[in-house]
Amino acid sequence: MNLDDRLQEILANVDGAIACTLCGLDGVGVASVNKDPSFQVTAAEVEFATMLRTAEKAAKNLEAGDVEELLLISEKLMVVIKRVSSDYYLSLALSPDGNLGRARFEIKRSIPKLAAELSL
Repeated sequence: MNLDDRLQEILANVDGAIACTLCGLDGVGVASVNKDPSFQVTAAEVEFATMLRTAEKAAKNLEAGDVEELLLISEKLMVVIKRVSSDYYLSLALSPDGNLGRARFEIKRSIPKLAAELSL
């Protein structure tokens, strides 16, 4: 199974899922799948990478340890961002009524598989 297939599997298993991306910390996408053509995946990848780097800086300043996961809940979108490795992260965007618990479960279940695909 390739990276796109793995991301598609996550998208298919989570109610309300909009897009799923695998990116480097520089915001450059490795793979992505998107159900909503109006969702700007490339812009989201850059923004999510920035959020993760900012959270890591805050965690370091607070001596809180490594950032494992970020959750953004806004009026129109929920996003789960989870580390795959020190260089990559996975993000899953959902509609506000999406199944957040299932999203977190599917991401956690997929991380070892994605890491293996990336040969980490």
